[in-house]
Amino acid sequence: MAEEVIGHPFDVLLPVNCKADVMDLIRKTVDGEQWETVEIPIVQKTDNIRTVLWNSAPIFDFSGKNIVSIITQGQDITERKRIEKENRQRALEQEKMNVQLREEISQRRVAESLVKKTISELYAAIESTADGIYVVDRAGKIVRFNQNFASMWEIPDELLQSSEDREVAGYMATQVKKPDLFKHGEDKLAYRLDRETFEMLELKDGRIYERYSKPQKMEGKIIGRVQSFRDVTDRRRAEENLLASLAEKETLIREIHHRVKNNLQIISGLLDMTRMRTTDSTTNSILTDMMMKIKTMAQIHTRLYESKQFDKINMGGQIRDQVTDLYTIYVHSGAEIQSEIDAQDFYLPVDQAIPCALVVNEILSNAFKHAFKGKQQGNLNVSATSSGDRIHIVVRDDGIGIPSDVDVFETTSLGLKLIRSLVQQLKGTVTIHSDHGTEVTVEFPAIQEAVRHV
Repeated sequence: MAEEVIGHPFDVLLPVNCKADVMDLIRKTVDGEQWETVEIPIVQKTDNIRTVLWNSAPIFDFSGKNIVSIITQGQDITERKRIEKENRQRALEQEKMNVQLREEISQRRVAESLVKKTISELYAAIESTADGIYVVDRAGKIVRFNQNFASMWEIPDELLQSSEDREVAGYMATQVKKPDLFKHGEDKLAYRLDRETFEMLELKDGRIYERYSKPQKMEGKIIGRVQSFRDVTDRRRAEENLLASLAEKETLIREIHHRVKNNLQIISGLLDMTRMRTTDSTTNSILTDMMMKIKTMAQIHTRLYESKQFDKINMGGQIRDQVTDLYTIYVHSGAEIQSEIDAQDFYLPVDQAIPCALVVNEILSNAFKHAFKGKQQGNLNVSATSSGDRIHIVVRDDGIGIPSDVDVFETTSLGLKLIRSLVQQLKGTVTIHSDHGTEVTVEFPAIQEAVRHV
């Protein structure tokens, strides 16, 4: 209330921390200084501080020279100051937001520029590829295609401009021999499935296209389908010509083996006829050996002729056949021989198969002819195995064995010399043990690419 301050010193209205400065200012008014706008804080009765905008003017006596009093007027601007402070704070915050916004705009422009560059490079890559590219969304609308696609299928511009996949697919279907591959319903189904497809398309004009189709995904969702078309006409024609050439060569090779086999069989048959007519046992034995060697080589060519592989021989089957043929020849020679064969199926190239077969023929012939002399019966075991890149062949009999005074590695026997020569050709080793019979072991390295177990 006014009566609570009238008559009291002016500084009762002032906060303690600014009394000295304000009172000094008031004293200056006594000296005639006039205030225009001076902000002075005033303490309320409730101890709240209000800001008052003051102006002042001196009052002179009638002479106009002496100041008799001072008149001041104040306006409470506390609320205005509060609003101004809030406005300044908002302005600062707005400026910060403007700075952030300008930074975001700058970054967005950089990103947009990068996206535009990336899209331009992508479109350039699509246009520069040799394949025809065709992109359709899930609604069946054309999203993108390159010029190669339009040229390959000779699609009219009005169809492409329609943006309708149904129309374009229908036009493409008229050009292929199997139009069902372009059924729109199947394509719609493909959009819903996470699968890739590949087809060979044969056009009515003889061209051949490969079509590779896969879902187009964004953030894990299928949004459409991308199809690429490649003209493989020249490649397919070259492949067909190559296959025809290979088939012709296979026919020629098979015919060569067939004729060689026939010639060897004729020679073997002539020797067999001569052998059957001779009464001299020595001559008969020599003719038999010659016949079996030639027959062994004829068997190799027979297998090559009958097989689809002209460079590999199944040695397991070859050895089994050799044992059977020799048993047939010598079954009436005296002893009753029981043979046991354990021959794996493995393959050798022709350069190894022939000497290998001749070695086996020579070892078996020696066993059938000499191992069981003077015996009523005997057993013959043949084992042929492949371990890694090594071939092991073992021929074991329980016959009379090799006389102790015979050095198998020094003897001039034609059969043993032939065995050693053939094993040397195979770059292998041969060992012969004679203890309650004879055991001959042949071991040699096989060409790794040729060995194959069945």
